[in-house]
Amino acid sequence: MLQILVLVYLVLLGQLLFVGGSRRFFKYYPISKTCASAGFLVMAPFAWLTGQSNVSATAFTICMVALVLCAAGDILLGFANIRGGSQGSIFKLGVMAFGLAHLVFCALYYTESQFYLLDLLPPLLCVTITFFLEKCKVLRLRKMRVPALCYSFLVGLMVTKAVGLTVWDGFYDQRHLLLAIGSVLFIVSDIILVFMYFGTALNDRKRHILRFFNLSTYYIGVLLIALSLFY
Repeated sequence: MLQILVLVYLVLLGQLLFVGGSRRFFKYYPISKTCASAGFLVMAPFAWLTGQSNVSATAFTICMVALVLCAAGDILLGFANIRGGSQGSIFKLGVMAFGLAHLVFCALYYTESQFYLLDLLPPLLCVTITFFLEKCKVLRLRKMRVPALCYSFLVGLMVTKAVGLTVWDGFYDQRHLLLAIGSVLFIVSDIILVFMYFGTALNDRKRHILRFFNLSTYYIGVLLIALSLFY
């Protein structure tokens, strides 16, 4: 049954990629994102209930809160493409929802690992790179500068802990491996997203290409995080 849900999810992702690259059907973009997000929200509890999961009820609840925030953020960004763009209030709410999702994911990972000062180095590097790219006029953040820098820190911390858990386990723990790969794909999608919305000298063709890879990496990443609850 889980395999069928994964197949349905991939079909939903396929229709979203089609709508995201179509001028004619782009008006359905928010609806398509809502359907795809519903896919991982259904899959996560199903994987936890039917799998060989050692994940506690508390950890499952925390993970679901993060996934719900991801869905909210993704749907809001979908509507932002139709109304207001990257400087509008809907986009800012979407970024806030995703930022909270990364914070909750960090809380989930820290239930299985303690805090080290070295954990701060990668996220601070992410902030520095984002700041540097804006100063070099590769990015044009404007009013989104502070949210973008905070977001860079949170997603950097999330990936640091997810990868750290896997390295600590020696790459043998299937759950942590899925979390790590999913989190890495998550940050890749965020990097693409930043250039898609704030990159300078982008034409429509390049933006469509970036959207394709942004959606692909994000939804596959969240799929792996949801499937990690099976183990």
